[in-house]
Amino acid sequence: MVVELLSEEWQKDCGAKLADPGSILFKFRRAQAINIKANAADKDQLLTIALDAGAEDVIEPPEYEDDSEEDRPDSYYKIVTSSENYSSILSKLRDEGIGFEPDNSFELLPFNAIEVHSSK
Repeated sequence: MVVELLSEEWQKDCGAKLADPGSILFKFRRAQAINIKANAADKDQLLTIALDAGAEDVIEPPEYEDDSEEDRPDSYYKIVTSSENYSSILSKLRDEGIGFEPDNSFELLPFNAIEVHSSK
């Protein structure tokens, strides 16, 4: 997990161990992301629109064994793109009537994702 913060007193002892600036960020890339509710779009249609508009990737929402139908509305597709293609992808989504979350921004995405399992 990466936490970005801005503080003048980052060395103050608060019981936490902080890494040196930049010591972990090399494992992540900053990318523009567009979040779309899983129930708001057809998977194949979304892939076609996003990739034709220049998206780098479309990340499917994770599925867990204990997920129910009530959990499905809280799942999101994530379209990953460069800043250059961001506007054209949003335009294509609007043209096709696919809604997206208004809080789209830059995100830190790992180069190598690791699935974490609970130890129940």
